[in-house]
Parts: sequence; structure tokens; C-alpha cells
Amino acid sequence: MSNFEFKKNNFDLIRLVAALQVVFIHGHRHFEIEGGIWATNVLALFSGVPIFFVVSGFLISASIERNFSLTSYAKNRVLRIFPALWACFFFTVITIFVFYDPKFSSSEFAAWVLSQITVVQFFHPDFLRGYGVGVVNASL
Repeated sequence: MSNFEFKKNNFDLIRLVAALQVVFIHGHRHFEIEGGIWATNVLALFSGVPIFFVVSGFLISASIERNFSLTSYAKNRVLRIFPALWACFFFTVITIFVFYDPKFSSSEFAAWVLSQITVVQFFHPDFLRGYGVGVVNASL
């Protein structure tokens, strides 16, 4: 085991397959695609969400074990999560204003923006209920 390299594993592949399962199942349901029920039923047997979270939990705990400094760990988590979260948010805002005509007050929009750029992404205001499937970036 002296030659063990933590980064050489298949965890990223497993997480990718689990995430693709979720995308396919949700896409099939949200877009109401005709046919392909057998594929959806087979893919539903492979539960992507719990597998994704279990593997991610293992990788996160391994991350803190490699560098047991809570300050360093928190900084690394913030630098890993928030840039992508904010990029997703800005892309979402652009698509909302290009493909949808939202009617909102400045306080409603400010509350939504604040929720999306922090850790309160579960807030879905009424002014966006007509966009997409009714909740913007529900997976976040």
C-alpha cells in the first residue's frame, strides 16, 4: 500500500454516472418524453442521488483527513463550491431575462438574488413559477 495514490480511483466516474442518471430521469419526466419507459424503469433501479451523495461524502471526509485544519478545509470548500454556484446564478439570470419576462418588485428580486448567492437556494419566489418547471435550479 505504500504506492497508494488517492486521486487514482473511479469515484469521479461513479459520480458522473450517478449524475447522468438523475439528469436522464428528470429530463424524461420534465419534458414528458414519449416512449423510453423501459429505459427509465431500468435507470430508476440505479438510484443516482444516494450514490452521488455517498461517494461525495466519502471524498469530502477524505479531504479533511488529508489536511486536518478546519480553516483550510472551510476555505477549500468555499473556493470549490461558490465560484461554480455564482457562475450558475449569473447564467440563470441571463436566461431568465432572455427567455422569460418576469414581473417582480425590487425587494422580491433582491431576496431571490441573496438566496441564490448564499446557501439558501431552496427559496423559489412566485415571480419565477412560470419559468421552466416552476422552480429555478431546483437541484441546488
